[in-house]
This record gives sequence, C-alpha cells and structure tokens, in this order.
Amino acid sequence: MTGYRHALLSGPPCINEAAVEEILADPDTFIDEWIPYPEEVRRVRGMILEYTEADIFEGASHVPGYLLEPDEPAE
Repeated sequence: MTGYRHALLSGPPCINEAAVEEILADPDTFIDEWIPYPEEVRRVRGMILEYTEADIFEGASHVPGYLLEPDEPAE
C-alpha cells in the first residue's frame, strides 16, 4: 500500500523532472547539503547525466576533488 500505481513501480525508471530542474538551477546548494554523502552526490550526478545529459558539476562554482571520478581532472 504505497499509494503509487503498479504501472509506475513495475515500469522503467523515471526521473523527477522538478527535482532535476531544482538541482540544475542551483547545484552549489545541492552539493553543500549532500556533501556528507559523496556516493549519493555521485549517484545523482550519474542519473542526471544519463537521463538528461546535463552535468550538475558544470554549473557548480566549486566541486571538491573527492567527488570527481578518478579519471576526471580537478578544477
């Protein structure tokens, strides 16, 4: 009894467009709030990249080096 339709839960993954727009509009706030959870920041970044091809790190004023993938150059 989740309140979600079975078709939504059994279908392909979908993304909350409003949440993505909010993150892309102010990636610094997202990073600041989620910095204690670096794996989650990387996971969300990957999902947004996969579904929208937008990179939240491109709009950020600063990205800590430890959030970058090993093959990514630091700022």
